Amino acid sequence: MVDTLLLTTTLLVLVFSYFHHAYKYWEKRKVPFLQPKFPYGNSPKLVTKSATFGLENIKYYEEVKKRGLKFGGIYTITRPVLVVIDPDYIRDILSKVSITRLNQSKIIN
Repeated sequence: MVDTLLLTTTLLVLVFSYFHHAYKYWEKRKVPFLQPKFPYGNSPKLVTKSATFGLENIKYYEEVKKRGLKFGGIYTITRPVLVVIDPDYIRDILSKVSITRLNQSKIIN
């Protein structure tokens, strides 16, 4: 009984620590970001399937734009995602990123 409780507690602490560390990604890089909520990040509706990927991306885009930012960070669960608003930044990113890297990323117009 005590072993199970200790194992469960240790596992919960490790999971919470992982999420806490993952949610510091944008802060460490001094990028403005939408505050994530444990354990869904910024996408609780995607996890619960109550919204589509496209609608959620529109919501992120509009929230970052409403704050007057040229770009901002979000989290899909623990994965950091950059939302770029400024067309000049988008052009610079797309002209400098290799084709191989583009194939590994999700780019949404």
